[in-house]
Amino acid sequence: MNCSRTHFSRMVDYSAVVDGSNKLQNAIYLFVLGIRGRRENPVTYSQIRKWFHGTPEDFFVTNLNTICGDKIILENSKYRVMTFRDHSEARKSQLEAR
Repeated sequence: MNCSRTHFSRMVDYSAVVDGSNKLQNAIYLFVLGIRGRRENPVTYSQIRKWFHGTPEDFFVTNLNTICGDKIILENSKYRVMTFRDHSEARKSQLEAR
């Protein structure tokens, strides 16, 4: 007997779930952070999209753009989680802009 070991979040259509937008944003953040511990290497858009293939692409892109810059960063076409240093540097640049 074969058993599927696919993670449940890959098959969920978050657009059909109550409060699906917040749940998808949290799931994307956790995926970029790492499924089994912190990631050493950033992930690409295609890796994230393949993981959440059960969600319609327009809904997925909208939520990915929402958390980009707040919880995750796009650097060199790869996504990674914002660290404390990233937040402090963003705050410094905002203060300098004033």
